[in-house]
Amino acid sequence: MAKIELKTGSWLDNAGIVGIANILEYNGVPFSIKNNRLSFDISVLHDFGNFYFNFLSEKYKDFISYTRIVKKGEVLLETNLWDAKKLSELNAYMEYSKGKLTSNSYTAAYNIAADTTVDIVQLTKLLTKIHLKKKQNISEVQGNIEEKLRLIKQILDYLHKPDLKKYITAKNVMYDIIAKFWSNVSFLHRSATKKDPMVEYEQYFIEPIRQYYETTHENDKYCCFNCGKPIKKLSKPAAFDLAWMNRMGVDMNRKSSHFWNLNSSTCYICPICNFVFSCVPTGFTFLNGQGYFVNSNSELSSLIKLNVNGENMAVKSDETINLLELRTYYQIIKIMEHGKLKQSNREIENIQIIKFNQNNNVRPYSFNILSKDKLSVINKNKENLGKLLKPVKVRNDNFLNIYENIINYLYHNKNQFDLIQLMFRESIPENAAQPLRNTFSIRHLIYLNNDFIWTIRRESEGNRMTGYSSYVSKKTIDHVMKEGQKLAEVYIRKGAANKMQGITYRLLNALKSKNIGRFMDTFFNAYLYAKNSSRLETNLIIPTELSETLNDEDKLQTLGYAFILGFRSGRQLNDKGE
Repeated sequence: MAKIELKTGSWLDNAGIVGIANILEYNGVPFSIKNNRLSFDISVLHDFGNFYFNFLSEKYKDFISYTRIVKKGEVLLETNLWDAKKLSELNAYMEYSKGKLTSNSYTAAYNIAADTTVDIVQLTKLLTKIHLKKKQNISEVQGNIEEKLRLIKQILDYLHKPDLKKYITAKNVMYDIIAKFWSNVSFLHRSATKKDPMVEYEQYFIEPIRQYYETTHENDKYCCFNCGKPIKKLSKPAAFDLAWMNRMGVDMNRKSSHFWNLNSSTCYICPICNFVFSCVPTGFTFLNGQGYFVNSNSELSSLIKLNVNGENMAVKSDETINLLELRTYYQIIKIMEHGKLKQSNREIENIQIIKFNQNNNVRPYSFNILSKDKLSVINKNKENLGKLLKPVKVRNDNFLNIYENIINYLYHNKNQFDLIQLMFRESIPENAAQPLRNTFSIRHLIYLNNDFIWTIRRESEGNRMTGYSSYVSKKTIDHVMKEGQKLAEVYIRKGAANKMQGITYRLLNALKSKNIGRFMDTFFNAYLYAKNSSRLETNLIIPTELSETLNDEDKLQTLGYAFILGFRSGRQLNDKGE
């Protein structure tokens, strides 16, 4: 019996191999891992089409339309007390369900399952909205509600049938997940929309592998450009092109293309690589049009662990792609801390994050390196990052995704001062009497950026650093912030709150242009005005920490923003920064 052995290589190979391991593991199929190789008997590929869809349907079950229809329907069936709000939910559910259940993909699934016990399309068309007139009481339409609930019960009973569920969920993940990565072949070819996707997968991706191992290759004149295996001829099922990989493959018909060095025969892949690449969607974590894969030149067992999202394989409905990504970073750190990633520092720095964005038609894939020092910053700021996952509301009711910006800056080895500046400007209300918005997020962003600066500085300067005294402690940041609050209180008490807006913008402009002299002039003048033009008893003391940073631009900006945050936030900040 032939044994298939897959060796890690490029990120595309690795995503596919991790995906295959995920599929086999979930379906309880035996395989072995040794160093950077995954191996299994060719008999394992029998019924792999079912394994493939079983895995994806389970992993993303909370996000596919089938689950939404069934779960929400069951909740509505359990509802005892009805009011206008509940009726609105019922109407929205019926409209959503009718659109999905009568769509081409669903009707194709019904036909493939060949279950004619219920005319589900006709039944679904009866899910019409219930209109509650202005002077009408909910009890007056209770009969209509019960009628719709009986229809929903019939529909759910039908959807719960194993074959129906199998093919509907397969259709869901086909278009919601798989089609984002590849298309135009197998079950995603336009001629196969009404065919069994599991059978189509087996015929296109698995059967050529069986034929490959049943044929001798001693006299083959071609070879796979990806793995080097011999290929008998440059046509299916002996060889495949890569044009089916979305926005990655190149049209093989353009044989004169310089991409192929005028020789397209060098760019065909063998059936085994074709199969591996089909499993790339199962190696990525994908949610709402975005996905990522963590690549590393570590042993395969560690590579698989790097891409595991917690103990439960399924992605939960209350999770976001940012939360999953952050959890993955914690997993990387955990593996490194426990010595499971036994590599040199140079190798550890080669952890690569491949991100996928379906909305970027030109470059859907982006590639970033995650160094050991960047991981250190993430690890140290677990709590801060966790608090910045949700987008924050800024000026004109817009939202800003702080977490994504932070990670992008970290990837590109840039500090967060531009983001801090943006957060301030988008959070200052037009009314000077109102306090700054998003103080909590800005404060934790300042903490995180401070750790990043000094971690990177230690990396680049090493022994040339002046020691730990060069580091801006959280205690110092909080102290300068409190002093800003005290100054603000004096302005408010003396009726000069209207001047605070102008002072804030002058300080921000000075920091943005890195004009230390202008910043210090504005800073000292603000204190002089508070002290000299007021008969109020004050305990104002100019924080010397700022004047001691004149020779350190990073330190001045960190404490400068901390001071502005305190000055403009009024009494909002308590000891927890909330």
